[in-house]
Amino acid sequence: MNQSRNILSKIFYGGEDPSDYGVGYLHWVEKRPTLRYIRCSDISNFDSSGIHFETTTIPFHRIKLIFNKNGEILFKKDVEGLLISMPKNLFI
Repeated sequence: MNQSRNILSKIFYGGEDPSDYGVGYLHWVEKRPTLRYIRCSDISNFDSSGIHFETTTIPFHRIKLIFNKNGEILFKKDVEGLLISMPKNLFI
């Protein structure tokens, strides 16, 4: 479990450069989950409510879950769209 949390943390933060941020998600292939990530280089804006970005690297309908740095689920697939917002404090 610790290894999973570490992977999620690395994927969520991505690296030192904010343009390297990624969001972890699970993609199901033949009913088995595979951990992947979305690069968040196209951050559209920052404001008091958080960081807003559009994802263009994968079809949005393939996103099932988004996790925070503690491995907790932030988003479950409910609706389809291209804009995702994250609370700013998750990136600190």
